[in-house]
Amino acid sequence: MIWGDIVKSHPEHLGKLNAQVTSLNWYYDYGAKKENIKVFSDHGLKQYVCPSVSGYSRLVNAYDMSFTNMREMAKLGNQYHAVGFLNTDWGDCGHINMPSLAIPGMIYGAAQGWNVEDDRDLSTIDQAISLVEYEDPGKNLVGLLRELSHQDIIIFNDLAF
Repeated sequence: MIWGDIVKSHPEHLGKLNAQVTSLNWYYDYGAKKENIKVFSDHGLKQYVCPSVSGYSRLVNAYDMSFTNMREMAKLGNQYHAVGFLNTDWGDCGHINMPSLAIPGMIYGAAQGWNVEDDRDLSTIDQAISLVEYEDPGKNLVGLLRELSHQDIIIFNDLAF
């Protein structure tokens, strides 16, 4: 396995990769582009699409961005025959957020990895995760975490670098 961005930045070498190499094709923001997934498929290479729970350098995970990213990457991976879906959680800057805040994204990523046709709205997803994972009968916890993530006005990298 290799990180796909490295080889993708040298497309002239894509055809030289051993067929047993699997590219870990990551993208962590809104607007995943099909060209970035399609290029590996066009060269007959195996790939995992790798979205993120978007907790790096933040106090609270960016749930809107991560859930959208996961949905986009899962659909593109399915369309271009990715052999896997690897949901990532990076701890840049000392993992300043509580790792447990990644759980809603891990659950949603697992659901998208298995069912790319699931296009339920995010409030419905938040309610389901609140009930099933956190046993919240009011189904509000994940929605509150999502609202809290909207209050994150600066990321740690802006302060530290």
